[in-house]
Amino acid sequence: MSSHQWIIGIVVLIIFFYTIGFALVQREEKNTLGAWAVLIVALTALVIPFFTILR
Repeated sequence: MSSHQWIIGIVVLIIFFYTIGFALVQREEKNTLGAWAVLIVALTALVIPFFTILR
């Protein structure tokens, strides 16, 4: 892996953890449907770059 792929991977992970944090906040506010929706978006945002950019 080249250096730009490492940078992209790190940025993707930072965005993933930030989004997971938002899902946890939604869960604490009893918005479970919103929490699940944000979780799905976070997982999608984590998986897609690894199949497109970082292969």
